[in-house]
Amino acid sequence: MPGGNVANLTAYIGNQLRGIRGALVGLFFLLLTPAVSVVVLFIFYQQISQYPIVGVALEGVAAGAVGLLILMAWKTGAELKGNVVGLIFLAATFIGVGVLKLNLLVVVLCLAPISVALAWPRGTPNEE
Repeated sequence: MPGGNVANLTAYIGNQLRGIRGALVGLFFLLLTPAVSVVVLFIFYQQISQYPIVGVALEGVAAGAVGLLILMAWKTGAELKGNVVGLIFLAATFIGVGVLKLNLLVVVLCLAPISVALAWPRGTPNEE
């Protein structure tokens, strides 16, 4: 699916060219191809899901996704070196999702406001 920036740009350009109708038509056609692709892939999966090799292949894909997730966590941790607050939130997210098996969205919705509040600048650098 297209990201938020692309969808916003599509809506903006459509609105500039043809108003609200242009924005809606632009978004519709931007989302049409990915939506049709998902439906086609689902139908295809239903046809081949009974074969054991499909399960093995999906387990391989899952293992690759876990590896990429570990790499991302490692890189994020390395970037946070020396940032104790950032490391605490990284660890809290890992514990919440990975250990306690909480829903990622719930964990992020709980931790994000606190993290933003702690990172929010307190005044300007020139203030004494």
